[in-house]
Amino acid sequence: DGFGPDYFNDKSFPAGSPLAIASQGLGVIMAHGGKRTEAGDTGYDRIINSWTQQTDQTVDYMNCVGHPKTNSLNTSIYYQAENDFFQDIDLIPAKLVFFYDSIIAFGLAACDLLTEEEAGSTGPINGGEKLINAFLRQEFMGSSGFISMDPETHSRRPGSALFVVYNAQGTTDGNTTSFTRDIVSHTVPVSTSNSTDIIWVDVPGETYYYSDNTTNFPYPLPKITDFNENHISPAVRGVFLFFASVIFALSLFFSGWTFYHRKKRVIQSSQPLFLYMICAGTLLMGATIVTLSVDDSIASEQACSVACMLNPWFFAIGFVFAFSSLFAKEWRINKLFHNPSMTRMKVTTRDVSVPFVVLLVLNVLVLSIWTGLSPLIWDRFYVGTIDKYGRNLESVGKCVGEAEDWAPYVGILLFINMPMVGLASL
Repeated sequence: DGFGPDYFNDKSFPAGSPLAIASQGLGVIMAHGGKRTEAGDTGYDRIINSWTQQTDQTVDYMNCVGHPKTNSLNTSIYYQAENDFFQDIDLIPAKLVFFYDSIIAFGLAACDLLTEEEAGSTGPINGGEKLINAFLRQEFMGSSGFISMDPETHSRRPGSALFVVYNAQGTTDGNTTSFTRDIVSHTVPVSTSNSTDIIWVDVPGETYYYSDNTTNFPYPLPKITDFNENHISPAVRGVFLFFASVIFALSLFFSGWTFYHRKKRVIQSSQPLFLYMICAGTLLMGATIVTLSVDDSIASEQACSVACMLNPWFFAIGFVFAFSSLFAKEWRINKLFHNPSMTRMKVTTRDVSVPFVVLLVLNVLVLSIWTGLSPLIWDRFYVGTIDKYGRNLESVGKCVGEAEDWAPYVGILLFINMPMVGLASL
């Protein structure tokens, strides 16, 4: 059972030590087989009485009398029980009655299956699934009370079992604090087939002692009133959105201005399609400012995660729109200045379409794989500030992803897009 109530029984620690302070007032809740009654007529009484009435012959059987008790290293092979093993109440296994009832339940389930098989209402018993299903249907009065199984959890219904609360109580004598563990409260089993109700009652004459060694119920910890979540302040978000709106307004304005003057010579020479693409690119890259201003103070965690992944999409696609047209034009200008024959050259729609389509497809492909396999998500982390009770007082929220997951995608995007800027100046 690990760190169970028996750990505290007759345990001693130096007075005032961390272990003594931490152990005082601890409570352990665990299932118990039952409790003995004065009448001695319950299933629990009968199985305990049967246990304590075992004879020396049973002890000899446990000790493997007639067989070697030690091996070649002169160490004990078997557990050697004392003659009064079965009469010592403290040595009775805490889950003895549960083991007994479990065996009986499986036996009854097997009998039901055999009866059904003989009657022809079920097929041959060729697996454990039928036995488990029959086990879950069992209801009977066992040694630990009324047995009823929950088909959803495959465990016993809590309302049909007995639970107890052990309380670790320490007494200081000089430099030593000695502990005992006592049952101070228990449940009252409800004898119905489908009950999940649990009623707690106190053990007469027993009181729960808390960590201050008094019976006074401790006050709850004071409410945290100054927790800092480090949200983006309205002022900072306002500045973000102001600059984003300026970018949107200028992009739309210059797109409209280009359309309005599209028939003028200077606009015709600059080719309106390329100018529209530059404006679309700046608008998309400006949208990154909007998604960067989103946090969980104004949106749900799911919406923040969507905004996290929109950041690389807006910036990368906007970069392709803006710089693919600039790349084509700068590349043609470079060719013009390195044209010894001075023949007339013109940047056509095809000249910009080819690098634009290639770059757009590559970027969309990388971003789609990134989004599908290891997207950025919004998460909140506690930082080092704590109060005197050890509670966190500060956290930060940000877009996160495993470095080994997102770093390759960023590297590929840089490898695809950055040469476009360098090649234009060659």
